[in-house]
Amino acid sequence: MLSPELTLLMQGRAILSDPKKWTRNAGARDDDGENCPVSDPRAICWCSTGILDKLTGNAQVQLRDRAVELLRENVFHIGAKWYDGMHDGVEAMNDASSHEEVMKVWDITIAKQYAKETTAIDPESLRETKAS
Repeated sequence: MLSPELTLLMQGRAILSDPKKWTRNAGARDDDGENCPVSDPRAICWCSTGILDKLTGNAQVQLRDRAVELLRENVFHIGAKWYDGMHDGVEAMNDASSHEEVMKVWDITIAKQYAKETTAIDPESLRETKAS
């Protein structure tokens, strides 16, 4: 069974994979391109953190924060061209990167977390075998 964080990341990535559903410099935008709350029914596109906010709502802030942290751990895989010395988070990466670059961060994050969650070590294989 996948963790709630990984499930959330996979849901967010599925939505943002459509470039028309991704935005920069706002948590969400409506059909007119105007900023709007992420939970607004008029919202048609979201930034990387905005989609996590929309999917979790106010009731699951800790889950959202854990998913953001997983993304944050991987933002440097696309280079630091957007790093301004003050902002090194997911929002800064999202706002200064192309859709393709943002999706690369999501893909790397999901792949690493999936591998971590699905790779199991058999405890029996770690025990010393006794010579007969």
